[in-house]
Amino acid sequence: RKKKDAPPPPPVASADDDWPDADKWNNSHPSYMQHQGTSMDGDDDDDDDAFCDSFEDDSSSSAAAVARRSDVALDEVVGAAANARAKRGAVALAEEEKADAADAADGEGGGSRTSGGASSGNKNGPKKTTTTRKKRAAAAAAAAAARTKDPTTLIDGARDSRYEWRSKTGDPTWEKIRATARLDAESEPLLSSYMYMTVLSHETLEQALSFVLANRLADSTLLTTQLMEIFNSVLFADDKEGVFVRAAIRRDIEAVNERDPACESYVHALLYLKGFHALEAHRIQHTLWNRGQKLLALTLQARISTVFALDLHPAARLGKGILIDHGTGVVIGETAVVGDNVSILQGVTLGGTGKEAGDRHPKIGKGVLIGAHSTVLGNIVVGKGAMIAAGSLVLKPVADHIMVAGSPAKPVGMARTRAPALAMAQELRETPTPPTFCDDLEDAIRAQAKKKAKEKSTRVSIFEADDAGCLVESVRVDDVRGCVAGEEAAGEGEEVEEETSAPPWSRPRAEDDGASMPSGGRAGRTR
Repeated sequence: RKKKDAPPPPPVASADDDWPDADKWNNSHPSYMQHQGTSMDGDDDDDDDAFCDSFEDDSSSSAAAVARRSDVALDEVVGAAANARAKRGAVALAEEEKADAADAADGEGGGSRTSGGASSGNKNGPKKTTTTRKKRAAAAAAAAAARTKDPTTLIDGARDSRYEWRSKTGDPTWEKIRATARLDAESEPLLSSYMYMTVLSHETLEQALSFVLANRLADSTLLTTQLMEIFNSVLFADDKEGVFVRAAIRRDIEAVNERDPACESYVHALLYLKGFHALEAHRIQHTLWNRGQKLLALTLQARISTVFALDLHPAARLGKGILIDHGTGVVIGETAVVGDNVSILQGVTLGGTGKEAGDRHPKIGKGVLIGAHSTVLGNIVVGKGAMIAAGSLVLKPVADHIMVAGSPAKPVGMARTRAPALAMAQELRETPTPPTFCDDLEDAIRAQAKKKAKEKSTRVSIFEADDAGCLVESVRVDDVRGCVAGEEAAGEGEEVEEETSAPPWSRPRAEDDGASMPSGGRAGRTR
């Protein structure tokens, strides 16, 4: 008996049915953000996908999807360089396939001729060609391994001629860092693996810095491998900017080690100090900005601000040997310029005034020391060797080697050294500046007050004059003070006796010839 036909299964709702704006999404987003194909791993076998999904959770598959999409996004970011490298790889692969086909054809032809006895001259021909092909493949594999290990190696295995710090010539700064890292690993075994991954496993300072910055700035969407690729494209660049960045890195880390008393060593600065990290990340984003990759530079600026709490515009120009101590709250505007050997403490702002575009930020000269939480506003020039005291608000230009303080800041003297940023000395020079009108006025007021205090201390009361017998007609008013002083000096050496005579005002005056005073006179007055 025939089975009844089973009813057709209900239609399965697609993802597009649940999302009515799918067409709008597909039209407005790039291809690398859209799902292509039926399987997540690029394979058309859905059974394999189901088998893998049974052993993998959703988080791992989601992470894999994000990684694949990020890889495609990285290809678009890197641009022409990645495409050129892929083309070179495709050409090399095509050549290898052609060589394999030629070897196979030669082997078949040589075998037939040899078996027929017509010719035996090509007996070793296929073997020799195969050996040559193997040598080429081994050389290509060695070159690829060298590129993976050392980014300074080019495609053909030769080193970049513009990279200055080769292992043959030596890099003193990098050698110090490696030696210190070995000692730290021996003294603290718990950090031995950390020291190896961050320092000892790398061959150049640029590789170590790229690894450290990428791990600090990475997040769930901006992966570490992507950032390392971007950073290496700047740190090992074969141009003037690449040479400048490599030299600036060494000057910066030396400045941190020399000027920051809290810095223990070069390794301490490389691994732990966020001011140094933010500065070197800014150098990379500044190079990207100059190359025209402004969106990528702004992305790095946002990550630097989030992770390190410093806001450094990618267009700001910074010299070599700069120290950003602590770094929290430092803001440097778009058109700001900072010279060589400048020291910047926490909370410093180099900002503009108003909302007008154009050149609107300060220009800081060489060797300037900017104290903590100072603010410099506007397109003004701070001369070389100047010093800005902590908490100052600078609105006017500052001359060379002058110290300013206050809000608004005013000149208060000469800087103690010619380069305050190198000595980190925030005191005035012992020789003061020439006095101003305000200084002279202050001195005059102080002298007048001192004179009045002296007169008040030497003033004689009428009772003191009566006691000294100086209230007589023979003593003038101007001489009363001297009379009292003389009487006091004469009485200091005499023996003190009990007073039995009449009070001083009862004694007769000199012109009365001993006559007593009339009744009702001074003799009858009491104090």
